[in-house]
Amino acid sequence: MNLQNKTIENQEIVIDNSSVFNAIGSDVILKNCTVRCLVPANSLGIRGTLIDTTIIIEKKLTNFSWLEANLEACKFIGTLDKNQFGNKQKGIGSAKGCDFSEAKIDDCLFFGEESSSHTFPLWPNFTILNPKENLSHLHKVMDKDEIIEDIVDSIEFFDKELGAISFDAKQLAKELGVKTDEIKKSIASFDFIK
Repeated sequence: MNLQNKTIENQEIVIDNSSVFNAIGSDVILKNCTVRCLVPANSLGIRGTLIDTTIIIEKKLTNFSWLEANLEACKFIGTLDKNQFGNKQKGIGSAKGCDFSEAKIDDCLFFGEESSSHTFPLWPNFTILNPKENLSHLHKVMDKDEIIEDIVDSIEFFDKELGAISFDAKQLAKELGVKTDEIKKSIASFDFIK
C-alpha cells in the first residue's frame, strides 16, 4: 500500500502486506477513518495527517516512530511497544489529544508540550508526565526504593522534550522480578504518575 497526495474520509484502510513497504505519505490526510495495521514496524511508514482516526494495531507494533505523523484526536487500540509520538527536536510530527485508553502501551515515549493532552490507559499501565521536570522528586526516594531507581534509570538520560513515558506494570514487574502491587505501591504517592 502506498498512499500519496490524497484526502480520505470515513473509510477503513487495511495495512496487511508485510512483504512490501506500506506508506502513508506526508501529503495524505485521513479524517474519521479506521486504520487496521497488521504489519511490523519495518514494513510501515506513516507521515501523513490523521484526524479523528481510529488506529487498530492487530499485531504488536514494536519500535515504531510516529514522529513524522501529525496525529489529532486519534484513538489507538492494540499493543504498542517502544513507540514514539509527538514532536522531537523541532521535527515535522505532532500528537495532540489522542486516546490510548484501549491500548496496551509499554516503554512508549511522548515528546512535546501536548503530551499531557492524551488519554492514557489505566492500571496496569502507568504514565509519568514531564519526567525530566519531575526527576528530582524521584531522586529523593530512589535510594530507598529499587523500583523507583529502575524507573529513574530508564528516563534519566532523555532530554527535556520528553513530555511523558508510559509503562506496562506487568512487563516491568517481570523484568524486575517483583509483583505489580509492589510497583503500584512505589508510584502511588506521585501525582505526576497516572
